[in-house]
Amino acid sequence: MAGSRAIIGSYTPIDPNLSAVFFWRCRRVQGWQRNAWRFLYRNRLEARHWVVLEQDRVMLESMAQRQLG
Repeated sequence: MAGSRAIIGSYTPIDPNLSAVFFWRCRRVQGWQRNAWRFLYRNRLEARHWVVLEQDRVMLESMAQRQLG
């Protein structure tokens, strides 16, 4: 991890029209800092995270459409 947090993403094609997409959010903290991170993520960062995931979904779908012609 090059920083205070990381998001690891992976996608697996299932068939020409369907893929499974997985994302893990990582931050190495303990104790009260862990609790604060979870609170902040759920209250502030999760909505932004979903916006980025939607952008990724649109990008992957457009890449697949270009591949198919």
